[in-house]
Amino acid sequence: MKTRLFFTLTSIFAGIGAATMGRDMTLPEVAAVSVLIFAAPSYLALVRILGIRKGVLVLAVLGLFAITIESIALATGLPYGEFTYTGGLGTPLPGGVPWTVAFAWPPLLIGSYAASGFIGTKNRLRIPLAILLLVAADLVLDPGAVGMGYWSYASGGIWYNVPLSNYGGWILSGIIGVLLLRLTAGALPPKKNLTASYLYSVSFWTGVSATFGFWVPFLCGLLLTALLLPLRLVRW
Repeated sequence: MKTRLFFTLTSIFAGIGAATMGRDMTLPEVAAVSVLIFAAPSYLALVRILGIRKGVLVLAVLGLFAITIESIALATGLPYGEFTYTGGLGTPLPGGVPWTVAFAWPPLLIGSYAASGFIGTKNRLRIPLAILLLVAADLVLDPGAVGMGYWSYASGGIWYNVPLSNYGGWILSGIIGVLLLRLTAGALPPKKNLTASYLYSVSFWTGVSATFGFWVPFLCGLLLTALLLPLRLVRW
């Protein structure tokens, strides 16, 4: 518990430090490495549970889906709303989406789905709970990322310059993502380390929210952290 709490607090203060430095001092290479570090715990846990071949297949499918739906969104504005990336997250792929998206979104989905198995005792509740946790994470993440200058929405939005359409898009992409996860991974058990990347990512963006004075997202992040941290006590 002490180790897990240490990494959680470290993520919060890393977020504070990154936001304090500002976008101009946050190199794309640093952001890319950070994405990979946050993704690693859940990726390794998934491969351990499913095996290398199946685990890599699941991650590849989810990563490809993340890139695909983001590319569609950049071209059409659907389903998230019209937005643009600024180049702070690494080299863009042909569709204009930074390659890091393939590693940033899947761990949030995997963590949400794993955590839903701890919270919901009935299997039919897992998908709606997973979507709820996924969208809740973005309530913290998106305002901070906009504040850091990683992307921006053409018309802004009422949630700290994020439009409500973005969250409708996360619901849609989350539903499709969970279905893809179930199709490729089967009945993925709620193992504790699958939630790690979600926890550390939310903690990081909670720190960013504190720096920008985004107090409602900050409180959302604290609540999610308080919810997820005890789940990490469950043994393999």
